[in-house]
This record gives sequence, C-alpha cells and structure tokens, in this order.
Amino acid sequence: MAADAFRAAQKAEPGFALAYWGEAMSFNHPLWAQQDIAAARKVLERLAPTASARPRRRRRARSATSSKPSTCSTASATSYARDVALLGGDEADACEA
Repeated sequence: MAADAFRAAQKAEPGFALAYWGEAMSFNHPLWAQQDIAAARKVLERLAPTASARPRRRRRARSATSSKPSTCSTASATSYARDVALLGGDEADACEA
C-alpha cells in the first residue's frame, strides 16, 4: 500500500515533507469520491510546520536524473549501489553494460 511506503520514507527521513504529503494524499480517492480529510490532517500534524523545525536530512542521495557511474571502479560502484539501495532499488546491475 502506498501509505506504508510513505511511512517507511518518514522513518528513514523524518524531515522529508513529501513523505507526509504522500501519506496524506493516500486518504484521497477521487475515482470513488472518497476522502478522509481528518486522517489526512492527522498525518500532516506529525510534520513540523516549518522546514527549520524539522530534522535535517542525514545525507544527500544522487539526483533523480543521475545515471550509472561513468567508470565502474570499486569506489564509484559502491557509492552508486549505496545510493540506489537508499532509494529502494536493486543495485545488482550497477556496472553491467
């Protein structure tokens, strides 16, 4: 379920506002004309109201547009695999052509 994935993201990065927004949006089902506004607001109440009040991010992952390492040295492959794992991906093909 999407809400579970967003809660996992909140646990990994407590200050990541998009994870709270995503969970809140999981209570909106426009196709069936269903909304649970109270539940969505409860989720958003768990997020600090300003960025400065939120925990700082632990580390920066590669940008979403980054590609595989240009060279497959052990260091770059390890760094790439770590970043992909943080994003929930499979790093098995990090250096395959």
